[in-house]
Amino acid sequence: MCECYSGNESSQPSSPSSRIENESLGYILLDNERQTVENLLFYFEKVGSQNLIEQDDAIPFLHQAMISKNPKTKTAVMGYIRNLSLNKINQARLTDIDILHHISTILSDHTNLEAQKHAAGTVRNLALGDHCRVIVEKPFLERLAAVVLFGETNVTVLAEVTAILAVLAEDDEVKYKLIEIHDGQLFCKLVTLASFSSHNEVQYNSAGILAQMAMIVIPNRIKQSNIHGIVLYIDKFLKTSDPNLVHIALWTLFQHMKDKVFLEAFRDHGIGSVVSDIAESHDESATCELAQCVMRYLKGDESASGSN
Repeated sequence: MCECYSGNESSQPSSPSSRIENESLGYILLDNERQTVENLLFYFEKVGSQNLIEQDDAIPFLHQAMISKNPKTKTAVMGYIRNLSLNKINQARLTDIDILHHISTILSDHTNLEAQKHAAGTVRNLALGDHCRVIVEKPFLERLAAVVLFGETNVTVLAEVTAILAVLAEDDEVKYKLIEIHDGQLFCKLVTLASFSSHNEVQYNSAGILAQMAMIVIPNRIKQSNIHGIVLYIDKFLKTSDPNLVHIALWTLFQHMKDKVFLEAFRDHGIGSVVSDIAESHDESATCELAQCVMRYLKGDESASGSN
Protein backbone atom coordinates (compact mmCIF):
# COMPACT_ATOMS: atom_id res chain seq x y z
CA MET A 1 0.00 0.00 0.00
CA CYS A 2 1.52 3.31 -1.04
CA GLU A 3 1.73 5.82 1.78
CA CYS A 4 -0.36 8.95 1.31
CA TYR A 5 1.09 12.41 1.58
CA SER A 6 -0.10 13.60 4.98
CA GLY A 7 0.26 17.31 4.46
CA ASN A 8 2.89 19.76 5.55
CA GLU A 9 4.48 18.22 8.61
CA SER A 10 6.64 21.30 9.15
CA SER A 11 3.61 23.49 9.93
CA GLN A 12 3.91 24.28 13.61
CA PRO A 13 2.22 26.97 15.72
CA SER A 14 3.83 30.33 15.20
CA SER A 15 5.04 32.63 17.97
CA PRO A 16 7.14 35.79 17.99
CA SER A 17 10.86 35.11 18.04
CA SER A 18 11.44 37.69 20.75
CA ARG A 19 9.27 39.21 23.42
CA ILE A 20 8.45 42.93 23.39
CA GLU A 21 9.52 44.57 26.62
CA ASN A 22 8.38 47.85 28.21
CA GLU A 23 11.69 49.57 27.65
CA SER A 24 11.64 48.83 23.92
CA LEU A 25 8.32 50.68 23.52
CA GLY A 26 8.63 53.81 25.64
CA TYR A 27 10.70 55.96 23.31
CA ILE A 28 9.13 54.97 20.00
CA LEU A 29 5.39 55.39 20.64
CA LEU A 30 3.30 58.52 20.56
CA ASP A 31 2.32 59.72 24.03
CA ASN A 32 -1.36 58.93 23.62
CA GLU A 33 -0.57 55.41 22.39
CA ARG A 34 2.33 54.61 24.70
CA GLN A 35 -0.06 54.37 27.62
CA THR A 36 -2.40 52.15 25.62
CA VAL A 37 0.31 49.64 24.86
CA GLU A 38 1.77 49.79 28.36
CA ASN A 39 -1.71 49.11 29.75
CA LEU A 40 -2.02 46.18 27.37
CA LEU A 41 1.31 44.79 28.52
CA PHE A 42 0.36 45.20 32.17
CA TYR A 43 -3.01 43.53 31.60
CA PHE A 44 -1.37 40.72 29.65
CA GLU A 45 1.09 40.05 32.49
CA LYS A 46 -1.64 40.28 35.14
CA VAL A 47 -4.24 37.90 33.76
CA GLY A 48 -2.14 35.82 31.36
CA SER A 49 -2.87 34.77 27.79
CA GLN A 50 -5.28 32.05 28.96
CA ASN A 51 -7.85 34.58 30.17
CA LEU A 52 -7.17 37.84 28.34
CA ILE A 53 -9.54 37.39 25.43
CA GLU A 54 -12.25 36.02 27.71
CA GLN A 55 -12.56 39.48 29.26
CA ASP A 56 -15.22 41.41 27.35
CA ASP A 57 -13.40 44.73 27.68
CA ALA A 58 -10.22 43.29 26.16
CA ILE A 59 -11.67 42.90 22.66
CA PRO A 60 -12.37 46.57 21.87
CA PHE A 61 -9.10 47.48 23.60
CA LEU A 62 -7.10 45.20 21.32
CA HIS A 63 -9.09 46.16 18.26
CA GLN A 64 -8.66 49.87 18.84
CA ALA A 65 -4.91 49.48 19.26
CA MET A 66 -4.70 47.25 16.17
CA ILE A 67 -6.10 49.91 13.86
CA SER A 68 -3.71 52.55 15.14
CA LYS A 69 -2.00 54.70 12.53
CA ASN A 70 1.21 54.39 14.49
CA PRO A 71 3.17 51.45 12.99
CA LYS A 72 5.02 50.77 16.25
CA THR A 73 1.77 50.45 18.17
CA LYS A 74 0.34 48.19 15.48
CA THR A 75 3.44 45.99 15.61
CA ALA A 76 3.31 45.68 19.39
CA VAL A 77 -0.37 44.82 19.46
CA MET A 78 -0.06 42.26 16.67
CA GLY A 79 2.77 40.65 18.62
CA TYR A 80 0.42 40.22 21.59
CA ILE A 81 -2.39 38.94 19.42
CA ARG A 82 -0.01 36.42 17.88
CA ASN A 83 0.86 35.15 21.36
CA LEU A 84 -2.81 34.96 22.28
CA SER A 85 -3.61 33.00 19.12
CA LEU A 86 -1.56 30.09 20.43
CA ASN A 87 -4.41 29.35 22.85
CA LYS A 88 -7.51 27.60 21.50
CA ILE A 89 -9.89 29.49 23.76
CA ASN A 90 -8.55 32.78 22.47
CA GLN A 91 -8.69 31.65 18.85
CA ALA A 92 -12.49 31.51 18.79
CA ARG A 93 -12.74 35.17 19.81
CA LEU A 94 -10.07 36.24 17.33
CA THR A 95 -12.19 34.95 14.44
CA ASP A 96 -14.55 37.89 14.86
CA ILE A 97 -15.14 39.25 11.36
CA ASP A 98 -13.95 42.79 12.13
CA ILE A 99 -10.78 41.60 13.83
CA LEU A 100 -10.02 39.21 10.98
CA HIS A 101 -10.57 42.03 8.50
CA HIS A 102 -7.94 44.18 10.18
CA ILE A 103 -5.53 41.26 10.57
CA SER A 104 -5.81 40.61 6.83
CA THR A 105 -5.24 44.30 6.12
CA ILE A 106 -2.06 44.28 8.20
CA LEU A 107 -0.99 41.06 6.49
CA SER A 108 -1.29 42.84 3.15
CA ASP A 109 0.73 45.86 4.29
CA HIS A 110 4.30 45.43 3.07
CA THR A 111 5.38 48.75 4.61
CA ASN A 112 5.24 47.39 8.19
CA LEU A 113 7.28 44.19 8.12
CA GLU A 114 7.18 43.31 11.82
CA ALA A 115 3.41 43.75 12.07
CA GLN A 116 3.03 41.76 8.85
CA LYS A 117 5.08 38.91 10.33
CA HIS A 118 2.88 38.84 13.44
CA ALA A 119 -0.31 38.95 11.36
CA ALA A 120 0.90 36.01 9.25
CA GLY A 121 1.86 34.07 12.38
CA THR A 122 -1.56 34.74 13.90
CA VAL A 123 -3.38 33.44 10.83
CA ARG A 124 -1.13 30.38 10.79
CA ASN A 125 -2.11 29.61 14.37
CA LEU A 126 -5.80 30.05 13.54
CA ALA A 127 -5.47 27.70 10.56
CA LEU A 128 -3.77 25.05 12.69
CA GLY A 129 -6.47 25.56 15.32
CA ASP A 130 -9.27 24.34 13.04
CA HIS A 131 -10.51 27.77 11.98
CA CYS A 132 -9.82 27.26 8.28
CA ARG A 133 -13.38 27.96 7.14
CA VAL A 134 -13.30 31.61 8.15
CA ILE A 135 -9.90 32.09 6.56
CA VAL A 136 -10.86 30.79 3.12
CA GLU A 137 -13.71 33.25 2.73
CA LYS A 138 -13.25 36.27 0.49
CA PRO A 139 -11.19 38.36 0.53
CA PHE A 140 -8.87 36.55 2.97
CA LEU A 141 -7.74 33.76 0.65
CA GLU A 142 -7.10 36.24 -2.15
CA ARG A 143 -5.01 38.38 0.19
CA LEU A 144 -2.90 35.38 1.20
CA ALA A 145 -2.33 34.64 -2.48
CA ALA A 146 -1.42 38.28 -3.13
CA VAL A 147 1.27 38.12 -0.43
CA VAL A 148 2.83 35.11 -2.18
CA LEU A 149 2.63 36.78 -5.58
CA PHE A 150 4.16 40.06 -4.42
CA GLY A 151 7.76 39.99 -5.60
CA GLU A 152 9.25 41.73 -2.57
CA THR A 153 7.53 39.79 0.21
CA ASN A 154 9.89 39.14 3.12
CA VAL A 155 10.99 35.50 3.21
CA THR A 156 9.84 35.03 6.83
CA VAL A 157 6.36 36.26 5.93
CA LEU A 158 6.43 34.07 2.84
CA ALA A 159 7.26 31.03 4.97
CA GLU A 160 4.31 31.75 7.27
CA VAL A 161 1.84 32.35 4.41
CA THR A 162 2.87 29.27 2.42
CA ALA A 163 2.49 27.24 5.62
CA ILE A 164 -1.05 28.63 6.00
CA LEU A 165 -1.91 27.72 2.41
CA ALA A 166 -0.48 24.21 2.88
CA VAL A 167 -2.92 23.66 5.75
CA LEU A 168 -5.87 25.20 3.89
CA ALA A 169 -5.13 23.16 0.73
CA GLU A 170 -6.06 19.94 2.50
CA ASP A 171 -9.67 20.89 1.71
CA ASP A 172 -10.74 19.97 -1.84
CA GLU A 173 -12.77 23.14 -2.31
CA VAL A 174 -9.72 25.22 -1.42
CA LYS A 175 -7.57 23.25 -3.88
CA TYR A 176 -9.81 24.38 -6.73
CA LYS A 177 -9.86 27.96 -5.50
CA LEU A 178 -6.08 28.12 -5.25
CA ILE A 179 -5.57 26.77 -8.76
CA GLU A 180 -7.86 29.42 -10.25
CA ILE A 181 -6.72 32.42 -8.18
CA HIS A 182 -5.32 35.16 -10.42
CA ASP A 183 -5.92 32.94 -13.46
CA GLY A 184 -3.31 30.38 -12.40
CA GLN A 185 -0.59 32.86 -11.44
CA LEU A 186 -0.43 31.54 -7.86
CA PHE A 187 0.09 27.99 -9.12
CA CYS A 188 2.92 29.18 -11.37
CA LYS A 189 4.55 31.12 -8.51
CA LEU A 190 4.42 28.05 -6.25
CA VAL A 191 6.18 25.98 -8.91
CA THR A 192 8.88 28.66 -9.07
CA LEU A 193 9.25 28.77 -5.27
CA ALA A 194 9.45 24.98 -5.05
CA SER A 195 12.14 24.99 -7.71
CA PHE A 196 14.28 27.96 -6.79
CA SER A 197 13.59 29.29 -3.28
CA SER A 198 16.72 29.23 -1.12
CA HIS A 199 14.56 29.16 2.03
CA ASN A 200 13.93 25.54 3.04
CA GLU A 201 10.54 26.12 4.64
CA VAL A 202 9.24 28.19 1.73
CA GLN A 203 10.43 25.51 -0.69
CA TYR A 204 8.89 22.66 1.29
CA ASN A 205 5.60 24.47 1.96
CA SER A 206 5.24 25.39 -1.73
CA ALA A 207 5.84 21.78 -2.72
CA GLY A 208 3.28 20.71 -0.10
CA ILE A 209 0.61 22.97 -1.58
CA LEU A 210 1.38 21.67 -5.08
CA ALA A 211 1.18 18.09 -3.78
CA GLN A 212 -2.33 18.80 -2.49
CA MET A 213 -3.39 20.38 -5.77
CA ALA A 214 -2.00 17.40 -7.70
CA MET A 215 -4.89 15.39 -6.28
CA ILE A 216 -7.46 17.21 -8.43
CA VAL A 217 -7.80 17.84 -12.16
CA ILE A 218 -5.61 20.76 -13.19
CA PRO A 219 -7.09 22.95 -15.98
CA ASN A 220 -5.34 22.35 -19.28
CA ARG A 221 -4.17 25.96 -19.75
CA ILE A 222 -2.46 25.93 -16.33
CA LYS A 223 -1.07 22.43 -16.85
CA GLN A 224 0.48 23.24 -20.22
CA SER A 225 2.19 26.41 -19.02
CA ASN A 226 3.66 24.76 -15.90
CA ILE A 227 4.35 21.15 -16.86
CA HIS A 228 8.03 21.73 -17.65
CA GLY A 229 8.62 23.43 -14.30
CA ILE A 230 6.78 20.68 -12.42
CA VAL A 231 8.86 17.94 -14.04
CA LEU A 232 12.08 19.81 -13.25
CA TYR A 233 11.36 20.53 -9.58
CA ILE A 234 10.20 16.95 -8.94
CA ASP A 235 13.35 15.63 -10.62
CA LYS A 236 15.41 18.02 -8.48
CA PHE A 237 13.70 16.90 -5.26
CA LEU A 238 14.18 13.21 -6.09
CA LYS A 239 17.92 13.76 -6.35
CA THR A 240 18.31 15.52 -2.99
CA SER A 241 19.48 13.96 0.26
CA ASP A 242 16.49 15.42 2.15
CA PRO A 243 14.07 12.50 2.80
CA ASN A 244 11.11 14.87 3.20
CA LEU A 245 11.66 16.39 -0.23
CA VAL A 246 12.15 12.96 -1.78
CA HIS A 247 8.90 11.68 -0.30
CA ILE A 248 6.83 14.71 -1.27
CA ALA A 249 8.25 14.52 -4.82
CA LEU A 250 7.26 10.86 -5.13
CA TRP A 251 3.80 11.57 -3.78
CA THR A 252 3.26 14.46 -6.19
CA LEU A 253 4.68 12.43 -9.07
CA PHE A 254 2.34 9.55 -8.29
CA GLN A 255 -0.70 11.84 -8.28
CA HIS A 256 0.26 13.57 -11.54
CA MET A 257 0.84 10.29 -13.39
CA LYS A 258 -2.89 9.64 -13.35
CA ASP A 259 -2.99 12.32 -16.06
CA LYS A 260 -1.64 10.91 -19.34
CA VAL A 261 -0.09 14.25 -20.31
CA PHE A 262 1.96 14.31 -17.12
CA LEU A 263 2.74 10.60 -17.40
CA GLU A 264 4.25 11.04 -20.86
CA ALA A 265 6.18 14.13 -19.76
CA PHE A 266 7.78 12.22 -16.88
CA ARG A 267 8.59 9.28 -19.14
CA ASP A 268 10.14 11.56 -21.75
CA HIS A 269 12.28 13.16 -19.05
CA GLY A 270 13.66 9.75 -18.07
CA ILE A 271 12.65 10.15 -14.46
CA GLY A 272 12.23 6.38 -14.09
CA SER A 273 15.95 5.77 -13.53
CA VAL A 274 15.99 8.13 -10.54
CA VAL A 275 12.84 6.57 -9.07
CA SER A 276 14.27 3.07 -9.60
CA ASP A 277 17.38 3.95 -7.58
CA ILE A 278 15.19 5.23 -4.73
CA ALA A 279 13.01 2.08 -4.81
CA GLU A 280 16.08 -0.13 -4.50
CA SER A 281 18.22 1.76 -2.03
CA HIS A 282 16.38 4.39 0.03
CA ASP A 283 16.74 4.09 3.80
CA GLU A 284 13.05 4.56 4.60
CA SER A 285 10.73 1.66 3.79
CA ALA A 286 7.68 3.88 3.22
CA THR A 287 9.60 5.89 0.63
CA CYS A 288 10.83 2.72 -1.08
CA GLU A 289 7.28 1.39 -1.22
CA LEU A 290 5.99 4.62 -2.76
CA ALA A 291 8.83 4.59 -5.30
CA GLN A 292 7.90 1.05 -6.27
CA CYS A 293 4.31 2.15 -6.87
CA VAL A 294 5.55 4.97 -9.08
CA MET A 295 7.78 2.59 -11.03
CA ARG A 296 4.88 0.24 -11.72
CA TYR A 297 2.86 3.17 -13.05
CA LEU A 298 5.74 4.37 -15.24
CA LYS A 299 5.97 0.88 -16.70
CA GLY A 300 2.27 0.91 -17.62
CA ASP A 301 0.80 -1.06 -14.72
CA GLU A 302 -2.25 1.11 -14.02
CA SER A 303 -3.33 -1.21 -11.23
CA ALA A 304 -0.79 0.74 -9.15
CA SER A 305 -3.38 3.51 -8.91
CA GLY A 306 -5.32 1.37 -6.50
CA SER A 307 -2.37 1.40 -4.11
CA ASN A 308 -2.91 5.03 -3.22
